[in-house]
Parts: sequence; C-alpha cells; structure tokens
Amino acid sequence: MKCAKHTAADAVGVCVSCGIGVCRSCEIKVVGRTHCKTCVEAGRAYDPQAAPVRTYPTYGPTISPPVEAKPTGNPSRAFFIMGFIGMIILMASGMINWIFDTTGFFFYWMFMMPFPVYTISLAIFCASIVVTSIALYGYRRNYGSLMGIATFIISLILPWFLLIAKLLLYTGLVFTPHTSYYPPYYTYYYPGPLYIHYFALYITGAVLIGVLFILWGCALFVVRKHTGKAGLPIAAGILFIIAGSFWCTIMLYQIGSILLIPAGILWMISLATSRMPGDFTY
Repeated sequence: MKCAKHTAADAVGVCVSCGIGVCRSCEIKVVGRTHCKTCVEAGRAYDPQAAPVRTYPTYGPTISPPVEAKPTGNPSRAFFIMGFIGMIILMASGMINWIFDTTGFFFYWMFMMPFPVYTISLAIFCASIVVTSIALYGYRRNYGSLMGIATFIISLILPWFLLIAKLLLYTGLVFTPHTSYYPPYYTYYYPGPLYIHYFALYITGAVLIGVLFILWGCALFVVRKHTGKAGLPIAAGILFIIAGSFWCTIMLYQIGSILLIPAGILWMISLATSRMPGDFTY
C-alpha cells in the first residue's frame, strides 16, 4: 500500500479519520492513533476517550450592525450636528426659563404687560425645540425611523402655542389696566375679554411641550439599536419622558426644565457618537 500523498513511498499506516494510507513523513500520532496531516489541520483528530471538542470559526465585527436600518437617503451627520447645536440652545434657554420663570406661570409679572426680554427668551426656547428636532429627521434619513419623522413634524407645530399665548398679552385684551386715583396711585390689572382664551391657550401650549418631550424620549427608544450605543439613547429617552411628564403637570414644569439639562447632555453625546449605516464593518 502506497502513501496517498507520496505515491512512491510505502504506507506505514492508515488514517483512522479518512482511511487513506500515510507514509512515515505524513503520519501524525494523536493519542497513539494514526492521522494524516489534513485531518489534524481540519480538527478531525481527537481522543476517543474524551468528549469531542468542537471548534467554531470566530467572526468579530468591530461594530454591532444596525438593526433593520433602512436609510431614506444618503446618510449624513449634518442632521445630528444641527440637533446638537439646537440642544445646546434649548438647555441654555431652559435654564433661563427655570431661573426667571419666562413662561410666566407663577411670577407676578404674568398679570402685567410682558417685558420683551421674557418674550424673546420664550421665542428662543420654542425655536431651539424646532432646531433640535432636525436630529429626529436625521433618524428618518439615516436609519429609516418612522417615529423620527413623525416626531419631527409634530415638533414643528407644538412649541408655538405657548409663544402665541404670550403674544396675546401685547394686545391689551388679556389684562386691562386700571390706575387708582388715590395714594399710592397703583395700577391694577383686571381680566380682559381674552382672559380665558389666554389661559386656555397657555395651559394647552405647556402640556403640548410636555407631550413633545415624551415623544422625543419614545423616538430615542425606537432608534437605540441603530446608533451603535443603545445605552445613551435609552438614558436620554427616560429623562425626556420624565421631564415631559413634569411639564404636563403645569405646576411642576420648572422641574422638567431642570431635567432637560442631563437629558440634553446624554442626547448630545449620543448624536456625536451615533454610527452612520456606512460606518459598520463586517
């Protein structure tokens, strides 16, 4: 019997795995049993008295692939950058809102004609919500998230109810001034013809902003697996939902304004580190 590989050499044994003849140079002993080199390299040589050891090929993608990510256009990080910038402005205006109560739920000046600085601060707050929501459009564009585009559209509408209510104060029809002709000549403000309309619109606007923050949190939950780091969107989403819930209570909206800070920081980190579909390697 000749060696299967070296046909000129006599076989000194038979491979117990594949049954071919092996010469002295091809013979490999494993636990006293004869094997050929091919079977040893393929992992077919093992100790019959021991449990077989299975070997599996290792596949190591450096980044977890996105889950059903279906971009609706060319992926771009520009949407996330705009959301990042908007979130910075939103956090700053949120802190001003917390310090000076620019929404005017509690301070005495809500019964007087508003100072322009308060109205401007509220306008910046509402505009920054719209700019931040561009990141949600990015979730639709980059990952194909329907929740992202739906929340983006809603974000273009809901913030302005609060500002419209504030602008009603400039009409002079919400509170009408009455000056006392007796010392100390105070000016008093009484409810005007748009008094009920103002408060209804104002309360509705505040609740809608709270609902909007809750929707932001839900959108972050939906896209968490597409970003490459699911923990950050989950944490930010939870804080946004809690902040929105406080806004919906009206009386505790200032706590919601404070919670926008950690929520915004986590979301900005997520936006800065989110993976584009083209970034995944296999």
